[in-house]
Amino acid sequence: MKILFIAPSAYLLGGVQDWLYNVCMGLRSRGHKVNIGVPNNRFHKVDEYNYVFKGLGAIGFSNRSGSPEGRIRSLSRFLLDNCADIIVGVNIGDLYEAFNRVSERLSESRIVLTLHAIESNYFADIRRYSYLLDSVITTNRLSQSMVRSMNVIDGNKIYYAPYGVARRPSIDQSSFADALKIAWVGRLENNQKRLSDLVGILHRMEDTNIVYTLSIAGDGPYRKRLQEDLKPLINKGKVKIMGALNKQELGSFYSDHNVLLITSQWETGPIVAWEAMAAGLVVISSEYIGYGCEKALIHNETSLLFPIGDLHEACRQIRRVTDSTLRQRIAKKGTRLALERYSTEASLAQWEIVFMEIMSHKPKPREPHASYAYGQPSGRLESLLGRSLSEQLRSILPYRTNARDPGSEWPHSIHELQDQTKILRYASEIEALHKETKSSDT
Repeated sequence: MKILFIAPSAYLLGGVQDWLYNVCMGLRSRGHKVNIGVPNNRFHKVDEYNYVFKGLGAIGFSNRSGSPEGRIRSLSRFLLDNCADIIVGVNIGDLYEAFNRVSERLSESRIVLTLHAIESNYFADIRRYSYLLDSVITTNRLSQSMVRSMNVIDGNKIYYAPYGVARRPSIDQSSFADALKIAWVGRLENNQKRLSDLVGILHRMEDTNIVYTLSIAGDGPYRKRLQEDLKPLINKGKVKIMGALNKQELGSFYSDHNVLLITSQWETGPIVAWEAMAAGLVVISSEYIGYGCEKALIHNETSLLFPIGDLHEACRQIRRVTDSTLRQRIAKKGTRLALERYSTEASLAQWEIVFMEIMSHKPKPREPHASYAYGQPSGRLESLLGRSLSEQLRSILPYRTNARDPGSEWPHSIHELQDQTKILRYASEIEALHKETKSSDT
């Protein structure tokens, strides 16, 4: 197969980036021709990306004008210059409009969206481009069910393939006799990760006799607030904020801990849970939206769970895991599940099967379709001269952009992220229905 991935280049740490690297390199090792295209502008830099992900050989494409129209035109040219059997979108929203414009010249190509989050904007993208998409691949069973429930894409072409994690030497749970060594890993933001719950849990633990240390690996907008809220515990040496860690550092980080704590509202993995389980840690987690359909974190079997936001129950589960016998039993079952279902080898095999299934279907017939309207003109020049003429002029002028960050330079989606309340309520309903169906089947 000839596969072309289109992905951001500004984000050098994280589960999606590690997954993409492993899948691309793994598919190449199995004889497939795999390329990856990434933006190369102010915030997104192909050289830095290739330095971190050695051997990947990503190819850059640049938006010379800095406008939304410039993004689409540069991507359209790139797709024509790098034809593939399957074009895979990884959080680059303009890809689908770019493909729409040249789809008649790429009639033998299949266009696929990979879904990595339970966020309203991505589901809006799927609905908007359902006429164009040959397939959607999700990394979570719940998000697969959600896309199917939209009834805008053939349910047989909505696939599931999980993230994969490396096999690591499993830690010895019996060696942590004196104190629990708890890890928290992820992006430091509060809406999804509920870091305020983590703060509340730690303060409650101060009223118990649990002996512990907690290390936080990650970075993000909530870091300063977190440092302020946890300052007394940091000063006592009970809490450390480590910052962002690369893959090698994270491997060593897991080996120094025996518990991973997850406080999230929703997840499409999380890959940190599979990594920790594979390394022999016990996962203590909120019953985040997405865990139920996946059926990997099973209370008292492969993990210990507590309701989202229930700080008292979270502390109770942490107290339970001070029992060495319980820790060892859960860690053993968790490790076995992670290696059977989420190892790099198992993940890669599933992604290859999915791509081969997509290849077995003919590309969707491409019908002429109106271009996506970006609303207001992009700047004074476009207001005066119109989109086409202003774009021609911008392309020969020095590069200028109003982008404030990587996400505005090359957006993840063409839609704005709306209030998450509605989509998360819907996700909860789908997950509850899934549980009821499974219970009835049993």
